[in-house]
Amino acid sequence: MALDPEVLAALPPDIQEELIQQQAEVAAHAARRAARATMQASSALPTPAEMDSASIIATFPPDLREEVLLNSDESLLAALPPDLLAEAQARPAADPFVTSALLPEARDKSLPHFFQFVPQLSAL
Repeated sequence: MALDPEVLAALPPDIQEELIQQQAEVAAHAARRAARATMQASSALPTPAEMDSASIIATFPPDLREEVLLNSDESLLAALPPDLLAEAQARPAADPFVTSALLPEARDKSLPHFFQFVPQLSAL
C-alpha cells in the first residue's frame, strides 16, 4: 500500500515520519516473508535416498567387507540380504586379539607362543 503524497503532505511532520517508518517496516516484513517462502520452496527439492547398512557394506572392497562382517553384531547380520548373510556366516567368528595377519597359517612357528600373537617389526 503506497502513501498518497498529497495526504502525506497535509499531515503533521511527526505523523508523516511515523507513516513512512510503518511503510518501511511493512515492506521489510514482506521481503522477509518472501525470502522465507523461497527458502522453503528450495528445501522441498528431492533429496537423495538414504542407503541402508547392507547397501553400504556391499560397496566395500572385499577385505574391508570381511572385517565389517566379522565385527558386526547380530542385529546388523539379521538385516543383511541372503548373499551378504551367507558371506558373513562363511567367515570364522571374530577374535578381538587375533588379526588376520596372526591367524594360525600366518604365524611364525619358530617364535615362542606369546610372540606369535605380537606384531613383529620386519627389522630392528
